[in-house]
Amino acid sequence: MPQEFRLRVERTAADYHAFVRQSARERNNASGYRIFSFGVGIVAMLAVLILMHAAFGAEPMNAARLALALLAAFGVWFLALWITAPLFRDRLNQPPSLFLGAVELSADADGIALANDGFSQRFVWSLVSDVVETAAYVFLRIGGRSSIVIPKRAFDPPPRAAEFVAAVRENVALASSKP
Repeated sequence: MPQEFRLRVERTAADYHAFVRQSARERNNASGYRIFSFGVGIVAMLAVLILMHAAFGAEPMNAARLALALLAAFGVWFLALWITAPLFRDRLNQPPSLFLGAVELSADADGIALANDGFSQRFVWSLVSDVVETAAYVFLRIGGRSSIVIPKRAFDPPPRAAEFVAAVRENVALASSKP
């Protein structure tokens, strides 16, 4: 990294909410498929159940009632999940207070460091698995699900954000090419 970056970031809960939204977008394709395949599996299971009862001489009306009862049970279960999800989502999306407030961020050729009152952490560039840039944020992925959240409003002047992203990508590429 030809230059060192030093930022003072005032992190808010909205910053972490943006990270949760970004992570959800990235996982949505896979989870949408799982939900769809689960629904298809349930419908297929009910169809097989009806066909089995009809083919083996069971009274078709009883099979249909059983299938409807199972479908109703899954429907109630899904409805309960759908209604209660916002309650749990709001509780789970609360970021730890340790990461709120003012944070000093510095990046150099060796890695990136974060520090605030009573907390400091340094990450070497080889730990950064991806750099995700949105209109308002830069997310440095650390492993699979963690990220360093950097609001672009912390860069003064704003074009420094593009310089920072380019320098980070260069250092991550260099670190990943080392044996």
